[in-house]
Amino acid sequence: MGSVLSGETAAAEKALRQAEEARDKITEQGQAKQKAQEEAEAAALFLQFLQTNSPAVKQLLDQPAQVLPVKIDQRHYYGTMQTGESYHVLFLVPLTSLLAQSVQVWLLPLLSIELILVYGLSRIRKELHTRELRQAYIELGQTQKRLEIALKAAQKAAAIDDLTGMMNVKSFCQNVTEQIQHMQENDHGILIFLDGDHFKTINDTYGHQVGDEVIKLASQMIIGRIRTIDLASRLHGDEFAIFVSNTQDYQVARKIVEDINTTLLAESARRHMPNITLSAGAVIATCKSSYPLLAKQADQALYDAKATHNGGFAHA
Repeated sequence: MGSVLSGETAAAEKALRQAEEARDKITEQGQAKQKAQEEAEAAALFLQFLQTNSPAVKQLLDQPAQVLPVKIDQRHYYGTMQTGESYHVLFLVPLTSLLAQSVQVWLLPLLSIELILVYGLSRIRKELHTRELRQAYIELGQTQKRLEIALKAAQKAAAIDDLTGMMNVKSFCQNVTEQIQHMQENDHGILIFLDGDHFKTINDTYGHQVGDEVIKLASQMIIGRIRTIDLASRLHGDEFAIFVSNTQDYQVARKIVEDINTTLLAESARRHMPNITLSAGAVIATCKSSYPLLAKQADQALYDAKATHNGGFAHA
């Protein structure tokens, strides 16, 4: 195995020399000179990788297609080598990323591609030209870009409530916490919890499919009554939450809830859907607040507001 790796190192050294000679022969600055310089740099990087990480590369070459723990550039990975006729491809998964993402068990099948931060490195044979090596690096960059796009899409999907398209409770909690952490001493916001009145009656009378349509309509009315800087979420069932930024005026929160119920009444009538009102409880947030305590206070205020079961409003 040592002789195989030695042969590959020699091939990489030869490729580097050829690339440098080709670059040095071009005396005039221009696209050809730049291209030759890039090919020389790519060959140098590949040779450096082989020389620095020879123990790990030997281990993976010795057991192709097997997933093994290896140490690359002083970091720990799980790696596997996929061998081919003209070149091999090395896949590496950082151990820290694997551990961090394992807590999201339900996302693991979808995000397995997210856990692969690829360092695809082409293994050239003696006759492989430096142009082929550079092309392999280009293809690697394209693959990594596709993985980054898939990762962003998966992260966005993980933060959204399936039924309404609003933030889910986990994403809402994280975003409110971040806003509180960025508040200055004189900054304020208001957390509002909302709950549907008599929603169980709608489910029992019309069925859960109609109940889902009512929830979706309520979410649309909530989104339509807040600003783009405010946050809104479906917590669960017929319970929602709003975080209104840059205010400590409960009348602002009360007006938002009243507008939601007014438009909800009008739109449900226009669509011939069962009417639902939303009772609400509110609490002021400061830079010293914590989301768990705010949620507890808003929930208590909501309990008081629901005494009438008719779109009531109360605050801490």
